[in-house]
Amino acid sequence: MSEIEANLDGVDLIVTTMRIKKDFGKPYVNGMPFLSGIGVEKTEQKILDVLKK
Repeated sequence: MSEIEANLDGVDLIVTTMRIKKDFGKPYVNGMPFLSGIGVEKTEQKILDVLKK
């Protein structure tokens, strides 16, 4: 989590395979589907929805 805190400048979205509970002030999407291959399209859509805002 220290990597997230150290790299927040210029970030619009956090995508990580870790489950985070701390609020970093940025939207968060769980990236586990990219490792498992299950639910990738749904996760990609979530990412696009956040970035379109």
